[in-house]
Amino acid sequence: MKPIPGTPPATVGELSRVTDRITFLYLEHSIIHRDGNAITVRDERGVVHVPAATIASVMLGPGTTISHQAMMLLADSGASAVWIGEQGVRYYAHGRPLARTSRLLEAQASLVTNQSSRLRVARQMYAMRFPGEETGQLTMQQLRGREGARVRRLYRDHAADYGVEWKSRDYRPDDFGASDELNQALSAATSCLYGVVHAVVVALGCSPALGFVHTGHDRSFVFDVADLYKMEIAVPTAFGVVAKGSEDIGGDVRRAMRDAMYGSRLMSRCVEDVHRLLGSEGEADSDFACDVIELWDTKTRVLWTELFGRTAVVVVVLTACPAGLRGHLTRWLLEIAPGVFCGRVSAKVRDEMWLRIVDLAKDGRALMVFSRRGDQGLDFRVHRHDWEPVDREGVTLIRRPDEGAPQPTMRPGWSNASRRLRARK
Repeated sequence: MKPIPGTPPATVGELSRVTDRITFLYLEHSIIHRDGNAITVRDERGVVHVPAATIASVMLGPGTTISHQAMMLLADSGASAVWIGEQGVRYYAHGRPLARTSRLLEAQASLVTNQSSRLRVARQMYAMRFPGEETGQLTMQQLRGREGARVRRLYRDHAADYGVEWKSRDYRPDDFGASDELNQALSAATSCLYGVVHAVVVALGCSPALGFVHTGHDRSFVFDVADLYKMEIAVPTAFGVVAKGSEDIGGDVRRAMRDAMYGSRLMSRCVEDVHRLLGSEGEADSDFACDVIELWDTKTRVLWTELFGRTAVVVVVLTACPAGLRGHLTRWLLEIAPGVFCGRVSAKVRDEMWLRIVDLAKDGRALMVFSRRGDQGLDFRVHRHDWEPVDREGVTLIRRPDEGAPQPTMRPGWSNASRRLRARK
């Protein structure tokens, strides 16, 4: 059988966890295509390359045209593509999720279809949003009443803290510019939050529609989870942007939201909170790489994979390697010069990447440098290089080949101090 040309698609184990990815990338008025295993974005300013496997959610705004090959790459890389309206106010559709297992989905469906367990999860959500309040005996109506009072008070408090006039929430999905600046900022911030939470929810294999507090909407569970962080992240960010003054409310809010979500570890917290709410045991986000399909029976089987290390900076240098290998690496790393790649991936992805590099390099040479705990703080891997790393008392050094250059002669003997000491004896 004739082999299929090109680099093979990434296996599930080679993909980055959702918690290790960049929160979101908003694109508008551009043409999105594929070059190797990187997403290319072309507009009037030029072309940029985006490593597909490092993005959690690509938010496609107005004026974007995306090719079939680009969507294939996003799906294969586990990145969620979300089609949205102007400034992210309206949501239309999303792409394929990262998850290949139904474990969390089954737990979610079991909890949401039982009235007592559904109310228990709803109480837990309100307790996480408003710590210090006793919610163990409250009905759903009482929970909603307390929520409304707390949210209105928080809006007033933020308005006083930032010195911004606050009237009421005015959400107009059909006309973003018709609202005042503060409501525009709140809509843009909330849309960014919804997009990232939606990417996390579908990446974990949960259903966006099976909500515990919200119901009847195809994103009910997204709204449930996003509400856990809305008053902590989205609302203060929107008030802060308006208080500073802005000529581009949507753009400034998106950039501020990305910084705020990174600073608050939103994706890591979101993954952990979803696991906690659904009663999942084990390491959060550790089983997304399960790629197993089984026939149902009465026995319960829990799928486990090895735990993944923390993300670390990786630099790869290729020399005389096939073009297909360079294209393969652009799924994870950014090519900053011909044959030079850098990025931030987990130890698991780094190891899988190196195995693929060795397999595809052929007669070429490859060098990988990555950060590692220790006094030196880094480590090396080489393939077919004349220069090779060697360990000297726990420190990794590079040994160069002897190319026939004259070496200084070393005369064996004693030092002058040793000779004087021996003479006195």
